[in-house]
Amino acid sequence: MKFLLTVDDLELDPVTGVSVGTTISGVGTYSFEPGVPLEVENDFVAEKVREQLWYAGVVEIPMTKDKWKGLTLDVPSAVKESEALVLAAHQTQFKQYKESQIERAKDNKPAVMPEGRVALIVKHYNIDLAAHGLRTVGANPFEASGQNSQQNGVSDVMVAALKEENKELKENMLKLSAIVEGLAAKRGPGRPRNDESQPGA
Repeated sequence: MKFLLTVDDLELDPVTGVSVGTTISGVGTYSFEPGVPLEVENDFVAEKVREQLWYAGVVEIPMTKDKWKGLTLDVPSAVKESEALVLAAHQTQFKQYKESQIERAKDNKPAVMPEGRVALIVKHYNIDLAAHGLRTVGANPFEASGQNSQQNGVSDVMVAALKEENKELKENMLKLSAIVEGLAAKRGPGRPRNDESQPGA
């Protein structure tokens, strides 16, 4: 049995706060909550998870043996190690992206916008691609996301306004119906209306 940990928070589920499950071939699917130990019963499996999730800075939590407390997890030590690995992994992934785009430039091709984790890294560190000599083509996914959010916000406001307008309309119809019923009651049955009392009406 081993305990694993990572501080990487690039791919968290916005609802659960846990990383999107990563499926490892022949091992299974594992999800991490940043800074929280994850118990893996099989040592072989734990090692495979750690190796394949290098890009997320997954580390094994050291265990210390105390005469009175028994085995305890050295979480602070693991957090520091993971922080260093996460930073190194992010640098490596961005470097790989940058080098691939420089190769494109040698063929007179513009750089393409980063995708996946590289895009998240660029956003997380607010990296200016132009400062790295990268002139990209294509839509900026973060700008598009912001525009969609704004559009959704406008739509929400419009829907709320229409609902309020519909509510007021129903209330006015009920009031008008009550007034008509009141007038009919006052007039009483068989009492002619003004237009019915005129000859030839």
